[in-house]
Amino acid sequence: MDMDLFKKIIDEFKEMNPEGTEYAMPHFQGEPMVHPQFLEICEYLEKKHVVFSLTSNATLLTKEITDALIGMGYFKAIAFSVDGMSAGTYNKVRIGAEYEKTIENIEYFLSKMSKKENGITMPCTYINFVRLPENEHELEGFLNLWLNNPKIYAVCVNYKTDFNYTPVKFNFVPPRIPCKYYNFYLNILTSGIVHACGGDYQYKYPLGDTKIQTLAEIWEGEPIKKLEKLQESSKWEESEVCKNCICWMYQASPVVSAEFGFEKSAYPFYSRYRKIW
Repeated sequence: MDMDLFKKIIDEFKEMNPEGTEYAMPHFQGEPMVHPQFLEICEYLEKKHVVFSLTSNATLLTKEITDALIGMGYFKAIAFSVDGMSAGTYNKVRIGAEYEKTIENIEYFLSKMSKKENGITMPCTYINFVRLPENEHELEGFLNLWLNNPKIYAVCVNYKTDFNYTPVKFNFVPPRIPCKYYNFYLNILTSGIVHACGGDYQYKYPLGDTKIQTLAEIWEGEPIKKLEKLQESSKWEESEVCKNCICWMYQASPVVSAEFGFEKSAYPFYSRYRKIW
């Protein structure tokens, strides 16, 4: 994304969110640190007092980037996608990446974390694990590896998805309810085109264009109001985007139990594990 367009979007987001109760993720699909101006993007969010979080595979997480991010007060959370606890498994799943280097990058990041908010070492740090036939045998060891580090808030275990971004397996499927996802997020592509949520993975339902509209105009615009009416009247089948989407399941309450000695919160298509210290 062009930096001038990015700054326009963030400036408008700040105007809509002066109290700072909402947060931004400066990426959508893909690795954010690939962007040649990644740190400039984060620094602008910091300058504007916009809370932000990241998801990264940590392969490009240099010491310079870590030191810069750790020094930012509005950088509140990060999730590292690892998917294996041995070089053999990881290198097979994360083709082109090197397990030892990735772990080295994450360990350096963790070593620099010292600030605490509400008892949580900041930024709040998650580890992601996509459950695959190649790595399932390492799940218990993976949980023990990461959750015995008090700086890790949780490990999230996701089922792999098919080409339609639908999980191949569910923990459970709750009764369908109206989706409120569009009330929480706007996904903005590098082109500046806005889409309602990650469920529109083929970008079929644009809500507006930030190059010629303000965020407020898009947020209050007719396309998003149409989605809202369909959801509130339980007519999601009339929307090509909504009828097969699973984003509404994010609203489901988890089934809480214990597994491998950790607290497990099972949501419809992923599970979150925590160690209670």
